[in-house]
Amino acid sequence: MSRSKVLASSSRTLQLIIGGLLAASLVGSGCDAGYLEGGQTAGENIRTTQASDAVASWSLLYYLAADNGEEPYADVTLDRLKAATAGLSDHPRILVMFDRLSVPGTEIFEVVGGAVVPVSSAAEQETSDPKALQDFVTLGLASYALDKVAVIFKSEGLEWRGIGRDNTHEPEVDDMLMSTGDAATALVAAQNAVGKNIDLLVLEGSQMAFAEVLYEMRSAAPILVTTQMRLYDDGIPWKPILGAMVAAPGMDGRALASTIVAEHVAFYDEQGNKGNPSSDDFVNFASMVAYDTAHAGAMKSAFAAWLAVIRPLLADLWNIMPHARDRAELGGQVAITNADFQTDLYRFMTETVRLADEFEVAIPQPLRDATDAFAAMYSDLLIAEAHTAKLQSATGMGIWFPPSWTAWNVDDYSLTSPNPPKFGTTIHYDDPVLALDWVSETQWVDFLFEWFDRAADSQSGSGDEEPPKPGKKDEDSKAANGAP
Repeated sequence: MSRSKVLASSSRTLQLIIGGLLAASLVGSGCDAGYLEGGQTAGENIRTTQASDAVASWSLLYYLAADNGEEPYADVTLDRLKAATAGLSDHPRILVMFDRLSVPGTEIFEVVGGAVVPVSSAAEQETSDPKALQDFVTLGLASYALDKVAVIFKSEGLEWRGIGRDNTHEPEVDDMLMSTGDAATALVAAQNAVGKNIDLLVLEGSQMAFAEVLYEMRSAAPILVTTQMRLYDDGIPWKPILGAMVAAPGMDGRALASTIVAEHVAFYDEQGNKGNPSSDDFVNFASMVAYDTAHAGAMKSAFAAWLAVIRPLLADLWNIMPHARDRAELGGQVAITNADFQTDLYRFMTETVRLADEFEVAIPQPLRDATDAFAAMYSDLLIAEAHTAKLQSATGMGIWFPPSWTAWNVDDYSLTSPNPPKFGTTIHYDDPVLALDWVSETQWVDFLFEWFDRAADSQSGSGDEEPPKPGKKDEDSKAANGAP
C-alpha cells in the first residue's frame, strides 16, 4: 500500500509505559486473561480478579482520541460503558485509552462492572500519531485479548482525510490528523507484533463510510463498521449492544457488526422528530454500515470497470449525471453534513442509468452490465446497513465529490494546470500526504475533470450561483429538455 511513514517520536513516554506493561504481562503468571486491579504501575504482575473470562469471548479496545472538540462525546461514551457494564458479571473485557483536551496526560484503564480500574498514566501524547494507536492496540492484543477482539477508534472523523485530530501540538504545526492509511498501517503492525488478529474495527467518527476509507482499511480488520453521516452526541449506544453480547457471548464478528448497525439506527430513530420536519437535526439522519473488507479489492475493480465504460459516454451523459448526483446526496444541506455534501456511490451509479432511461438517452448494454456487476459485488461487501427514513438515498458507501456550490467552477483548472487542481475547495483530494490508494488505483479524479471540463465548456454561471442544469433549475428548462 502507498502510505506515509508511521511516526514514532511523539509517543515515546507512552511506549515506555506500555512496554513495561507488556513485559510484566508476558512473564506474569496467569496474566493473559484477567482484569487489572486499580493502582498498578508498570512492572507489577497482572492478576485475574474476575472469573467471567471463561464466559465472555470478546475484548473491546477503545481508542478515545479526544484531544479535540470531541472530548464531551468521549465522556458520554465512557459514561455509557460504565452504565452498561454495571451489574453485568459476564460482559466483554473493555480496555480504554483516553486522551483529553481539557487536561494534559493520557490514561489507560479498564471498565469493569460499572467502575474504572486504572492501568497506567502517561504524559501528554499526540494521539494523532499512528504509533500511539499501534502501541495501545499491541498492548491490548498481548495482554487483554480474549477469543475475539474489536477495536473502536472514537474521535473527530474527517471522511477520507483521516480521523483522530489532536489539538495539543506545537504552534507552528497547522493540524495533527491521523490519515486513514497511517491508521491502517498501525493496526496491521500491532497484529503482526503480537501474532493475534483484530476481528472487528469500528471507526466511531462522523462520515467515515467512504469508498476511499474502506479501501485503505482493507487489511486492518476483516470487518469495518462506521457511518455515512455525522454522529450525534450520544455516539454508538453501547448499552443494548453489550447486553446482546452478554446474552450471546459466542457471537461472531458478523453478528456483532449487525448488532451495532441495528441498535445504532434503532436508538436514533426512537429519538427522531416524530414527523415534524422543522425539528430536523442530526438525530434524523443516523446511519451505520458494516463491510466485509475481503471484498474491498473487488469493489475497487468493479467501480474502475464502470468508470472505464462510462467515460466514453460523457458526451451523452454529462448533463444527466448532475441529477443522479442530486438524488444521491445525503442530508441535502450543510447544516446536516457540516462539511462536504455526502454522495452515495451506488445510488449515483444506479441513478445515472435510471435517469438516462427516463430521459430516453440511449446507453449501451456494457454500462448496464457494469452497473449490475457492481451491484453483485456490493451485496457481498455489505454485511449490514441501516439508516433513518430521512436518508432515502443511503445505500452504505459514500465517495468524494467537490462541494456542491463549486462543483461546476473549474475555471483555470485542468489536468495540465501548473497549480494543483482544487475543484473550488482548498482541500486537495489527491494530496500526496494522504497517499490514498483509491486515488492511485482508479480513474475517479480523471473522470471528474473530464466531466466538469465538459460542463464548464457548455454552461456558465456567476458568483455563488451554480450554472443552470436542465431538469433541475427551472420548469421551462426542464420541459425544453424532455423532462416529464
